[in-house]
Amino acid sequence: MGDKLKEINMTTYVTKSAVDAANEFTDVRTFSGDFSFSISGTLGSGTKVTVQKSYDGTTFLDTDVFTKVGEFVGYEPEPQVRYRAGIKTGDLSGSSSLTLRFGGPQHSGNGVDFN
Repeated sequence: MGDKLKEINMTTYVTKSAVDAANEFTDVRTFSGDFSFSISGTLGSGTKVTVQKSYDGTTFLDTDVFTKVGEFVGYEPEPQVRYRAGIKTGDLSGSSSLTLRFGGPQHSGNGVDFN
């Protein structure tokens, strides 16, 4: 029984989006606890990738800004908090072609399609 629970707890949902224009964001995903975030591809000098979160699914607040590619980890202590990442208007500089990826425990029943 312990192995079965461990297997269920390790279920991960990943959202991956190509972003190469200003005001373009990943799909919104809901996380609670540990999650990962990665930026890969070409990040033009001066381009900023912003991670945002929302408690209500409508109003998004900036949580972090990245200026280089890499692998990052996050932790969300509250349940059902929605996240997205992208390049805000005015934050695209030079030639950028990125893949943004969120990964973490799958949550259901929150109005987000995980299929």
